[in-house]
Amino acid sequence: MWAKLNDAEDTIEEIISNPKPMTVSGVQHPKALFKLWTDAERKDIGIVPVTISGTHLDKDYYIEEDEAYAISDDKASVVMTIGTKAGDQVLATVKSKQVSHAKKICNNILAIQIGILYVKQNLLLQFLLK
Repeated sequence: MWAKLNDAEDTIEEIISNPKPMTVSGVQHPKALFKLWTDAERKDIGIVPVTISGTHLDKDYYIEEDEAYAISDDKASVVMTIGTKAGDQVLATVKSKQVSHAKKICNNILAIQIGILYVKQNLLLQFLLK
């Protein structure tokens, strides 16, 4: 992931998730610039790498703030901060989701067991009818 900075290198103009052709200062660059160029070469045209700070929280239990972007002091990268807790999920919602998940698992296990019993019953009937 990369960020396109403005000419003064004090504002993020665009976050680039996937390589794509870029027009910078009227010059068209192929998407290969993201794989073949060095970080220093990309920085010369205002494109710097994005580094990630933090880890995502478990969304089953926490509400997470949107990621935040900041230009590093040396202006050689952008730091994306993730995993900042905005709040807790409502207990009733968490309980409901967990109970529903447990029921689905139990139903799947029962369906498999019933299927196995049905197959065994049919095999036994075929054996007895011979």
